[in-house]
Amino acid sequence: MTKRSELIRDKPTPCAARFWTAALLLLGLPFAAFASFTEPPNGARPLGMGSAFTAVADDANAALYNPAGGAEGSFHLAFTRAAYFSGPVSPLVAHDAALLAAPLAGGTLNAGASTLSDANGVYRETALLLGYARRVAQGLNAGFLLKRLQTGVDSSLPDVAQNPYFEEKTSASAFTVDVGLLAEPADGWTIGLAGQNIVPADLSFREAQDEESDRAPSIARIGTALQLSAIAEFAEQEAVQKMLGRSLIAIDAAFGDGTAVGAGAEVGFSNAVAARVGYRYDAGNGRLAAAGAGSVTAGATIAFHFGTAVASVDYAVAFSNNELEDSASQRVSLRARF
Repeated sequence: MTKRSELIRDKPTPCAARFWTAALLLLGLPFAAFASFTEPPNGARPLGMGSAFTAVADDANAALYNPAGGAEGSFHLAFTRAAYFSGPVSPLVAHDAALLAAPLAGGTLNAGASTLSDANGVYRETALLLGYARRVAQGLNAGFLLKRLQTGVDSSLPDVAQNPYFEEKTSASAFTVDVGLLAEPADGWTIGLAGQNIVPADLSFREAQDEESDRAPSIARIGTALQLSAIAEFAEQEAVQKMLGRSLIAIDAAFGDGTAVGAGAEVGFSNAVAARVGYRYDAGNGRLAAAGAGSVTAGATIAFHFGTAVASVDYAVAFSNNELEDSASQRVSLRARF
């Protein structure tokens, strides 16, 4: 079977983009079938840290990485655009998401929606999310996330209508569940465990299944994070102590649809400016091409304070060593906390 990277090795023109997207569909490889349903899709802040966010999970992005996380005691909102193979203004493939974390009944309500599509609307993938997390013991949070996943193709395209792969249907939907645990064995040190798509979700357009079936893959994630405030007291300069108090390092690993390992750091230079750097290695065929075998990531945040409310603009980019001419993945997020 032709690899996706071989089909879009060169960045296509708008007309060619529609052709190659359709070609992927006709080859039985729905363009994004292993994109958002494989890896947490959004959040410029997590991407900047190499997607090592399972043990961080402390803002509106939390539920996508670890349903046990969230924003305890405050409201968090996040709006994100992820752009693959091109810039965020007019990407070849775009992923948009709106996420909410809100206090509820002693815990955190997590909700959101996301959509992924190509520039010409040939293929679309959506997800509706609803979950809850709360503390179940001292230093231990647990949570779940119920997801409705749906995929679809443009049935008005002649090549889609005439292809036997889509003769039964041109869309599919299924429900699945993510679960997670977030533990704090010591002050500033957290460990996260998460299971993604633990209920089988068949998103195939036909009944006959084969090795290339479009099931949302089950993923196990484990991560650890250390708030550098734990070592801030060892710094002699007050400015360094404050910077360490706003900084962290994290490591993640994911298993199931291939193996992925990520590591990253977040440095808070002030209450208004933060920077991130990370690295992620992916092995396996089920990864979005923009992730590649190895990706160097970087990002930054500018925050604006309005009393107790905070509005942030996040940006992150990942550069990969894969075969694509334009292998960059970019994300822009708007976050708010109040």
